[in-house]
Amino acid sequence: RKAFSGAGWKDEDRRRRFIAALVGTIKRWASLTIGSYMDHQIYRDANQLCEIDTTFNPFAECGRNCVLKVRDFIRNELKSELPISYVFDHGDEGRGMLIDLMRRCHLPDPVFKRSRPTPNDPDRDRIEPPMIELQTADLLSWELRRWKNDFRDGERMRKSLKSFTEMENIIWKEC
Repeated sequence: RKAFSGAGWKDEDRRRRFIAALVGTIKRWASLTIGSYMDHQIYRDANQLCEIDTTFNPFAECGRNCVLKVRDFIRNELKSELPISYVFDHGDEGRGMLIDLMRRCHLPDPVFKRSRPTPNDPDRDRIEPPMIELQTADLLSWELRRWKNDFRDGERMRKSLKSFTEMENIIWKEC
């Protein structure tokens, strides 16, 4: 059964309150939000000129960009030299390209984890627990992507994304 498919989730007020609660939790516990957006048409146009699809794809480029921003924030703003683990959802396409791109930038290899539990396989969840924190990254990515489309259509920024803009440390980039 899919999450949020029950009849109660069709209630817009309930969904709005749920998203507001998620955003509030992220704002309370996250030190920084980083987002990177690449328009797929720009990528396709560039690929026709330079055949860049053998080197990277939008996921790999945006992932690498976020990694560089995280590293710079931790090293320069927080003044920390502790090791950093860069964790991505295991299901993302282009993970091999992300690994190659990060190695070329002399960055540590990314770590890939599952973001969701597997209800049909509790043993897997016990052996390899899902990293629920990846869902916060998915929420921000979804909000940024949706805002890009809304902006094109002349709509205002959604309250949930606007709430993220109130955070102290924000690094959002559009390619």
